Order: sequence, then C-alpha cells, then structure tokens
Amino acid sequence: ETTLTAPGGITLDETTHDFVGAVTATAAGTAGSVTLVDANDLAATVQAGMAGSIETFNTVSVTAEGALSIVEALGFDIDLTGSSVSLGAITAEEIDPGEGDPFGGDLTVTAKSDAEDPSLITDTLAGALLVEGETVLVADGGITLDDADHDFVGDVTVTDGSGAISLRDANDLTIAALTMETDQDLTLQAGSSLDGDGVEGELSIPGLSADDVTLIAETITGSTVTADGDLNFTSDDAINGDDFAFTVAGESAFTRKVGAIALLDTDDDFGTLLTADAPSEDGAITIDLLGEQTVIARAGTPGSVTATMDVGEGILTIVAGDSGVTSSSGNGAATVTLTGTLAQIDNLLT
Repeated sequence: ETTLTAPGGITLDETTHDFVGAVTATAAGTAGSVTLVDANDLAATVQAGMAGSIETFNTVSVTAEGALSIVEALGFDIDLTGSSVSLGAITAEEIDPGEGDPFGGDLTVTAKSDAEDPSLITDTLAGALLVEGETVLVADGGITLDDADHDFVGDVTVTDGSGAISLRDANDLTIAALTMETDQDLTLQAGSSLDGDGVEGELSIPGLSADDVTLIAETITGSTVTADGDLNFTSDDAINGDDFAFTVAGESAFTRKVGAIALLDTDDDFGTLLTADAPSEDGAITIDLLGEQTVIARAGTPGSVTATMDVGEGILTIVAGDSGVTSSSGNGAATVTLTGTLAQIDNLLT
C-alpha cells in the first residue's frame, strides 16, 4: 500500500507509475490539489483540502489505464478516468469565494476501454455521491449510479456507447443531455422513496430514446419519450400526456398515487397495452386514443370507480355482458364512461 500526505499538494502524474496496492493521498493544506496516474489498475482514497473547511478544497484528478476504484474522494472539481470506474463516497463540494454566490464543484467520470472489455461506471463501493456542481458521465458499456442517497445538485450529462443506464437522485435530478444506444434500458428516478409519503423529487429530462424506459419522480417534465420496449411512468404529480410525445413499441404503464391521469394527445402511440392506475380517492383517468388500443384503466379506491375512455377517430363500444360494469354514458360514441369495481373493469378490459 501507498500513503501520501502533503500540505501543499500531491502530483504523481508519470504514466509509468504502478501502485499495486491501495493508495491513500491526502493534501490537507489550503492549496492542496491531488493528481495521480497509474499505468494499470488503481484503488485510491483521495482528499484535496482540509476536512470540514470547504474553502480549502481543491481539485482531484485520478487516472488509471486499467480499472479505477475510488473508495472515497473529497475535493472541489473531481476528474476520474479508467477503463472502468467504481465509485464509493464522492464529494465535489461547493466553494464560497466571499464575493457573490457560491459555486459548486464538478464531477467528471470517464470510463473507456477497448472493445474486448466494455467500460462501466458503477457505485459498487460503499458511499454516496454529492456533486454540488455539474456531473458528466461518459462510458462505453453501461452506467449504474442508483444508490438512494446520491445527490446530483447540478445538471447531469450522460453519454454511453453501448450499455444500459440507471441513475437515481435523493432529491431533484436534471438530465441536461443524454446519449445512448436505443437497444439498451434506461431508468431515471428522482426522490427518496416510493412508499406512502410520495417520491419528493423532480425529474427533468431531454428528449430520449431507449429500449425499456422507467421514469419515477414526484414531478416529471420533458418532451419526447421513445421506448423500443416497455414504458413505466410513475409520478405523484399530475400526469398530463400533452407535456410529452410518447412512442412505445411494447407496453405502457402510467401510475399516479394521488390525483388524475390525462393522456390526451392522439398522436401518442402507447404500444401493445396501455395500463393506467390512479388509485387515490380523487383518482380519475382520461385517455384519448387514435385507432385501436388495448387499455386497462383503474381509477379510485377499491369499491365503485369510474373510468373514461376516448378515441380520436371512430366510435368505442363496450359490451359489458354480465361483468357488473355499467356504461353510464357514451357507449357507441367517441367517449365512453364505465362504472364498476376495479376488478370488474379490469376483467372486462383484459
């Protein structure tokens, strides 16, 4: 193992260095940055600045030609590069210059390797990420940073050449740009939980295209969502399809724990099956469809509920039979309102 301690900074950037054992590098002075380079694999714990004194934090740069494992990194701007990168507790802190607003430290993680070994960015080590500034993630083979305690305060930019992407933020998550292969899965979640108290986070996304797409947050804002596989869209705030353009090849599932779901853009394509769940007392579902579509709609708490379905062209006829469901209005028209229990409506429409 290698232990390095210096008040004024640590720079070991010769490309032929080889730290076979773990490295601990601490530059605890007021101007102490840390730069490390390893010709092979590297496992490191790095501190640039005095712990508890953020005005002293400085830059961290760690590069490995092989796999890079960062057990812990504390500093201002943090730049990490390896064939694959495993992250533990990473803190890119905020600096207050004393003149105007504070500004946050950035995190850049780059994982690139040859074609034989796909590069990954993962959070397999113990700890969470706190990035006060912007985050840039670049990988060839996949990105998984889905610990519930991660906090990406600034914008996140993601580029992945051929792997799945899964990101989670304990608070708000803003994806400024996202590039990935459309045959890979994408999961984005903002908020700390999915249990009774809600998700408590805002997810902001650009136009995106992937295979299976999962989006989870209290509030979700964006534009175009294209899923070559399935779409799972869960929000505790208003789900208004007019805010998005959905194109789904597989199945679509929309869930809102409190309040209504309105999917009213007849240009949307919800794939082979559309499921909408609004299970609260004030849950209501309104859907406009263009052409033929199989729908499962569950609105309201158990007991008698009401579901409204619309088609953009033609008429909709529901044959209730002995299902127990009644058509209170519009059967044989463009809009049909059904009343019954969740189970009755579910059985009728499946």
